Amino acid sequence: MSREKNTAYLLKVLTGTHEARTRQRLLRMAALWVALLGLFSAYYFYLARTAPATGGTQPLDAHRVERSERPSTPPRPLMGMAVAGGIFLLVLGNGFVVAKRRRRERYRQLARTLRSSDVFDGLSYVHSEMQRMRRIPDRDAYEAQSRAQLYALFGEEVAARQQLDAVRWEGRAPLVQSCRLNAELWIALLCQHDLAEAERLHSAVQRLSQVPPWWPGAGEMRMALQVQRAAIDVAAGRAESERLPVLEQGLEAHHPFVRLLAAWGLARGPVQTSVDAARRILQEEAPHAKGLHG
Repeated sequence: MSREKNTAYLLKVLTGTHEARTRQRLLRMAALWVALLGLFSAYYFYLARTAPATGGTQPLDAHRVERSERPSTPPRPLMGMAVAGGIFLLVLGNGFVVAKRRRRERYRQLARTLRSSDVFDGLSYVHSEMQRMRRIPDRDAYEAQSRAQLYALFGEEVAARQQLDAVRWEGRAPLVQSCRLNAELWIALLCQHDLAEAERLHSAVQRLSQVPPWWPGAGEMRMALQVQRAAIDVAAGRAESERLPVLEQGLEAHHPFVRLLAAWGLARGPVQTSVDAARRILQEEAPHAKGLHG
């Protein structure tokens, strides 16, 4: 049931019901496609008046060209269509690449704030990023989740809960409601050290956060949930052989929260070499995060 509701919610976001900027991007993409169609039309009519045997610009006299002399090349309208489609796909693909690079750069900037001794460096960065994306729906919920997770990393349970209590969660999409439970999971793990509660919260988050596979963040969300479950199981001393590879893969994640939680789980595992390596990561990348070192 949550997948259907989340799909409807995400479709509203994509179609611009909640975000004007998404609508503007779709309009720009449509304008680009119209421009490419215009170029293709001009290209097509130009080729229609061009002799295929010479590639020149003189009108074609069909009676003077023997069938055997015509080149065995694909029809030029199809070539023009392929060129136009190729340009469109190139521009579209470049847009995805640029967006991916920007997202990873934001992750690197967030990671730099986690090396600070002051949690407010991270909080300020999260707030500035959310202000930049102020038109997205439920921005207050997403910001509260990130701020609560930051406080949990630094072992400040009361401040973390205050961030969550400041938001009205009732009546929102299941995906949005899962943000609160996800942050509470971090509080249970890093502040209360309550593995049973963390496991209960993880099951609830997994149930509420189901999204369609075509959603751009589906892969990262799946990885985060897998790392959370693996960290809980390893810390509880069960299923190490199955969960340790998941945590090792989590160390390659671009999001610093996922990477740090994977290191936290490995630091509680049975393999001493992995424990030492994970502790070095925690010391280097979040030296003042008490929740990770407790």
